[in-house]
Amino acid sequence: MSNVSISREKLQKLLDNFYEVCSLCDEMDIYEFEEGDEAMQEMKEWAEETFGREIDKENYE
Repeated sequence: MSNVSISREKLQKLLDNFYEVCSLCDEMDIYEFEEGDEAMQEMKEWAEETFGREIDKENYE
């Protein structure tokens, strides 16, 4: 796997959009299959554990 460089601002925008999509899916209850909901919850947990909601400006490289 190769490394990808991304600016802090663009990564924050990506996270913001991801959480907005998650919220919209939850509000609309659009998961056709239970597995889809479970997969989305796993992705949300991973993003929260890996990045949090805000990029840590002090520790971001």
